[in-house]
Amino acid sequence: MKNKKVTIIILIILFVGGASYFITREENSINIIKAIITVRDKSYTSIDDNYKSFITKTNDYKELFEYIEKTYTVKYVEQYGSGYTFTGNNTSIILTSRQFTKKYTIWKVTLVN
Repeated sequence: MKNKKVTIIILIILFVGGASYFITREENSINIIKAIITVRDKSYTSIDDNYKSFITKTNDYKELFEYIEKTYTVKYVEQYGSGYTFTGNNTSIILTSRQFTKKYTIWKVTLVN
């Protein structure tokens, strides 16, 4: 009986430790979790209030690219590794991607003038 209690306590500690790692590994992790809940019903959603960070389901980024092109009046040019360049209207944008989990990708918008 005592071994069973010890095992349960160890499992709880491991679960809490793993969950806390997941939650605190990003500086705005609460916003990311909210965005993951929101993105289930659409192809992308903003992580922050200034629309400079987005989250998509992995490989579901076409609508995000369309949003960037329409919002900033730019066109997609090419990909450099995890960065995608857009140019037009005397503006250049670099959209960088980073795999957050197996199912979700985080995108950052950087304006280059």
